[in-house]
Amino acid sequence: MELASLVLMVSLVIDGRPACVVETGDRATATEVHAAEELASYLKRMSGAKVPIGGPGGGDRVVIGTPATSSRVRALVERGLVTLSADVPGHDGFIVRTLKDGDHNVLVIASMVPRGCLHGVYHLLETQLRVGFFWDGEQVPRRDTIRLTDLNLVERPDFGEREYLQACAYGYTAMFWTIDEWKRELDWAARKKFNLVQINWGNAVPLFHALKSMGVEGLTPPTPWEEHETQLAVAIHRHCRKLGLRVIGPAFDGRVPPEVRKAFPGARYVAVQWLDLPPKFPIAPSDPLFVRIGAQFIREHIKLCGTDHFYNTDPYPETDPGATEQEKRSVKVDFAKALVASIRAADPEGTWIISGWGMGWGNTWDEQDVEAFLQVIPDDMFVVNDIWAERNPIYERFSYFHGKRWGFSVLHSMGGWTTPHGDLADLIRRMQAVRADPKADHCTNFYLNPEILNQNDVYIDLAANLSWRSTDVTVDAFLDDYLVRRYGPDAGMRKCWDALLESVYAHYDYTAPAYQTRPTLKVPESYGKLRHAYIPHLADALRAALAQASQLADNNFFQRDVVDMARQYVAEVFNLHFARLVAAFEA
Repeated sequence: MELASLVLMVSLVIDGRPACVVETGDRATATEVHAAEELASYLKRMSGAKVPIGGPGGGDRVVIGTPATSSRVRALVERGLVTLSADVPGHDGFIVRTLKDGDHNVLVIASMVPRGCLHGVYHLLETQLRVGFFWDGEQVPRRDTIRLTDLNLVERPDFGEREYLQACAYGYTAMFWTIDEWKRELDWAARKKFNLVQINWGNAVPLFHALKSMGVEGLTPPTPWEEHETQLAVAIHRHCRKLGLRVIGPAFDGRVPPEVRKAFPGARYVAVQWLDLPPKFPIAPSDPLFVRIGAQFIREHIKLCGTDHFYNTDPYPETDPGATEQEKRSVKVDFAKALVASIRAADPEGTWIISGWGMGWGNTWDEQDVEAFLQVIPDDMFVVNDIWAERNPIYERFSYFHGKRWGFSVLHSMGGWTTPHGDLADLIRRMQAVRADPKADHCTNFYLNPEILNQNDVYIDLAANLSWRSTDVTVDAFLDDYLVRRYGPDAGMRKCWDALLESVYAHYDYTAPAYQTRPTLKVPESYGKLRHAYIPHLADALRAALAQASQLADNNFFQRDVVDMARQYVAEVFNLHFARLVAAFEA
């Protein structure tokens, strides 16, 4: 028997013509239908072939579904041709397998949950067909014939919950995005296998209705902009559910309009001051009114957007209300009690997710504060994210959050941090260390939460990949894969990126170009030898990239990356000469 006859091959496209039919289950969810549509869409973009979904047709078969939604998948499981269970592939996991079923060669993309099927489609496209999904766009290779041979992939994520987005990103980057721009961002999150997104804005309308239902009179109606934000949030929730993305909605933090004081004159308030701005006075969490409003606010939000039973608000971030240490601790503990009570009253299945930024910011929380805060929160309804764990982790400092579930979070870029930066190797080391740490057995979540979006794609791509699998990853292997997905298999860009790995992507330090900052004669220490040493590496990177210009001139990613390298080279040279100028002036 010839060896070729033993190879099981599934043909998707042959010579630009469809060679298969994509099947969804008889009870397919919207997410599974979307998975089939996405596969067909990318096959058409790659080859021009319009692969049919469902219905009769010759050729091979692609079967997408779960045992609960597809009788075909259920039959394959019962006959032992595929294995699907809560353990294999487990939570959000999936299988991608070629097999023989009767007269057809079949590609099975299956999971225990619908979003796992969508993850499987994107995994196939990215790892086998070499489609590049990036923050700043997509790279879809051209292939007239698409065949898959002897695939048996079983994928299970390292982190059960993989969260994306934070409130600052909305204010700094996305406030004026249209729904189409939001859909592009959320589609990217789904393609990188995230399963949670935080949408905790657009809250004026539900708060207005909550207070009105409680009898507060004279309220100023929401502005047209606030109405727009709420309607946009509703549309975003709808799109997320098609993608299998669950949404973390807002919880009440105590802030209310002045009319509440008139309606509830006996209510207590707490002074909260951020930096040197005038203090604000939200309702004190020890006042029963906090829980009443908080629960009604969540109910009104659910009426508008539905719920996935996740809620976010943080305990007074970057502030520390209270006159004494004891009072400050009491305010924190009371906040925890009030949030638990308000969420439980509105949604008994609710989970409260917070960032740990407040705990780590400014040394305003000590170990006793953290322990007292966490002790009053039930374990089964809470997650705390270590919000800057890739650079300034606090989980060891605070005893791994005393047994609560927590998340390893990647912040990377604060507002305005748009220049190339970030230590790729160190990110891998830190994530692998936390996965291997027996004390970190409650680290169940991963959270990607930059304040600035669509910059430094390479770092974000690595972080997203590590959220799915962090073991056995090296910088070299990741970068080789990244360059193929971004530029194609024969781009010759490794020499360029090796130079970047010797400079801007070997350190976390961030320095803005001096020409973008307020003029001063005080030269930052970060303008020193480390940054100056980047200059020859950036020059080498530019030379190596430009040597490929004739081959890659039409590649949008090449164009963008060259611009980023060039502006960083200019910035480092400018900063070097600015530092020399100041030194000469002082001399």
